[in-house]
Amino acid sequence: MLLDIHSLSCTIGEKSIFTPLSFQVDHGELVCIEGGSGRGKSSLLFGIRGISHEEKKYTGKIFYNNAPVDTAARQGMGLILQNPHSQMVSTLVREELMFGMENGAPMDIRERFQKEVEILGLDSLLDQSIRTLSSGQKHLVAIAAAGIRHPELLLMDEPFLYLDPANIRKILDYISYLRKKGVGVLLTSHPGIIPSREAEQVVLLAPPPKRVLSFPEISLADPAGEHGGKKLILDRVGYGYDGKSLLAANICLEFSRGKEFWIEGNNGSGKTTLLNILSGGREPEWGEVIERGGKNPFRVITLTQNPDRHFFEPTVKKEMAAALMGKQRDLEKLKAATHEINILLDCVGLAGKAQVSPFKLSFGEKVHLAAAQAVLLRPDFIFVDDILGFLDGAEREHLLFFLRTAMARTGCGLVFTSSRGRYANTPEAMVICLGDYLPKAKEKISHPTCYSGIPGKNGKQKKRTGGVFKQMLKAFKAPAYDYVPGTSPLHNAPPWIKMTINMAIWFLIYTLGPRGYLPLALLLFFYYLLSGMGVGRFLADSRFFVIQSFVFAVFMPIFRWDISAVREGVLAGVRVWLFFIPVMVMMRTTTVGEWMSLFSRFLSRNKKLAMGIAFGLLPCITADAREIIHIQSQKGLMPDKKDLLHPKQLFVGLKALFIPLLILMEDICTLAGLSLKLKGMEE
Repeated sequence: MLLDIHSLSCTIGEKSIFTPLSFQVDHGELVCIEGGSGRGKSSLLFGIRGISHEEKKYTGKIFYNNAPVDTAARQGMGLILQNPHSQMVSTLVREELMFGMENGAPMDIRERFQKEVEILGLDSLLDQSIRTLSSGQKHLVAIAAAGIRHPELLLMDEPFLYLDPANIRKILDYISYLRKKGVGVLLTSHPGIIPSREAEQVVLLAPPPKRVLSFPEISLADPAGEHGGKKLILDRVGYGYDGKSLLAANICLEFSRGKEFWIEGNNGSGKTTLLNILSGGREPEWGEVIERGGKNPFRVITLTQNPDRHFFEPTVKKEMAAALMGKQRDLEKLKAATHEINILLDCVGLAGKAQVSPFKLSFGEKVHLAAAQAVLLRPDFIFVDDILGFLDGAEREHLLFFLRTAMARTGCGLVFTSSRGRYANTPEAMVICLGDYLPKAKEKISHPTCYSGIPGKNGKQKKRTGGVFKQMLKAFKAPAYDYVPGTSPLHNAPPWIKMTINMAIWFLIYTLGPRGYLPLALLLFFYYLLSGMGVGRFLADSRFFVIQSFVFAVFMPIFRWDISAVREGVLAGVRVWLFFIPVMVMMRTTTVGEWMSLFSRFLSRNKKLAMGIAFGLLPCITADAREIIHIQSQKGLMPDKKDLLHPKQLFVGLKALFIPLLILMEDICTLAGLSLKLKGMEE
C-alpha cells in the first residue's frame, strides 16, 4: 500500500483540528478529503508531508510503502498548496515547469513536458512572466510544476480554488493522466466539487456548527442622501498588462450605490485588474473613470483574495476599533460605535473570538472579519475579489447574506468578481461578462486613445485623469526590479557577459572621482535604455536611490555638525545609485533560471536555488507591498506629510503599513524554505 493512515488526528492545545481519520491510498488511486473551511484539510496534508508547525500536535500512525514514514519517504511526495504564489521560484512559466526535471533523460523530459503542457492548455503561457499571470493561471502552473515530476504520491490542497469550470475540467483530466502513470493522488476539496465516480474513496470531515443567519438593526449612516446618487462610470475604458496586449476594451458601465453587480470572466480575463481600476488602484490604458454625485469624496473598500493584508492589530476587536478610529484615534467615535462593533462581530460569528489575533483565524473567518470591518466603515462601494469560491457552501451563503443585508441597511454598492458565475439567483443583480469586451485585433496599448468624459448631469463629477505630471508620477510608481520579457541585446546575452559588464562598470565607478559621475550617469542611462526598458522603468527603479540621496544630504550634516557635508551626502547617494544601475539592468533582463546557471559552477544546488528564490521573490514582495498600501489607503490609515506634525497619527499609519509587511516577510521566508522541499531540494 502506498499510503496507509491509522487514526491520524491533530490538535492545537486543547482544541481538536480534526478527529481521528483512517484511510488508504494506493498507486494510481484518487482519494478525496472533503470538508468545509477551517475543518483541518490543510493540516491533514501538512501532517502527512511532515511540514512541522510548533503549535500543532499529531497523533496516529502513517505508513508509506508499508513502512513507517520518514524524511526520505516524504521527499517522494509532491505537495500543491492552496496559495499558488507560495510555490513559484522561477521567472518564466517554462522555467517553473522544467524545474526539478533536470536530472531526467532529455527525451523523457521533452515528451513529458509537451504532453502535460497540452493537457493543461499552457502552451500560450510558456514564455510569459509568472508575475503577469492571474491567480487562476498561476494555480494551473503550480499544479503542473508539482505533477510534472511524477512523484509517487501527490498531495493537492484545494486544487480547484481560483479556477473557472473549463480549467477545473483540465485539472480532473490531468489527475486522470497522472493516475495512469501510477501516481497516487490525495486531494482536499469543498463538498460537491469532485464527482463521486472520479474517486476511489471520499473521506468526509466533521461538518462545522451551523450558523444562524441574522442581522440586528443598524441605523443608516446616510439617511438624507448625502452619499446618495453616487456613481462610478467607466467611459470606454480599456486595460491590459505590462504595457502590451489589451485584456478588455471599450467598457462603458455605470455602477450605482445600493445595487449589486457581478463581473464574470475566465481565468486571466482581467477581473482583478478591473476592480483595481474602479477602486483607483491603477489607471486604465484607455478611457476614463468618472466619479459622479454626492457631496463627499468617494470611499471604496476592497476585500482581496488574501485577507491577511488587511490586518495589523493584535486582536479582532482592536482591529475593528482601529479601522473605525483612523489615524486620529477618535475615541468618541469608537465609544458611539462600540455596540455596533459587537453586533457586527456577532453577525459574522466572531463574537466569541474578539480577543483572538486576526492571524489565528481560519481563512473563512478572516474573510468575514474583513467584510464586517468594511461594513463598519460605511463605504460607497464594497468590492469582493473572487473569494466566494474559497468558502464552503454554508460560509458563502452567510457572507452573501451579510453583505446584501448591509447593502439594504447602509445603501452601499456591491461589486463581486467570479470565475464560476453567480452563487445565488438574484434577478436584481447586474451581470457583466468580460467576454463581451474583448479587444479587436488592431487595438493595442502602445497606441492609446483617450476619450473625453461623460458630461455631468446632476451633482459633482470627478474624472480620474491627469496631465503630464500625473503620467510621470504613474511611471515613478511602476513595479521595480522585476524581470520584463524582451528581445534586446542584453536580454539575449548570456548572464556571464552581463556580469562581466557590471564588474567593468563597478571598476569605473571605483576609479573615477566625483568629476566623472555626470558622464558616467549619462552612459549608464543609455545602457539602461539599451535593455529595452524605457525612461518610465528607469525612474521606477531609481526612486529608492533618489530618496536615499536626499536622506544622506539631510542627515550627514546633522551628524557631523558641518553644512559642507551636504555635498558629501549627495555624492555618496549618487555613487550608490550609479553602482546599482547595472544591477537594475540585470534584474530586468535576467530570469531566475539564468541567475542559477550563472552561479551553478561555484554554488551547491541548495544555495543556488536559494539565490534564485531571493531574486525571484523581490518583485513578489513589492507587488504585495503595493496591495497593502492600497488597502490601508482605502481605510484612510496610510501616513502622509501632515502626520509628521502629529506623532500619534504617524505611529498609527506606520503600524498599519509595517505590521502587514512584517507578516508578509515572515510568510515569504517560511514559504521560500518550504519551496526548497517541494521542489525536491531537501538535504
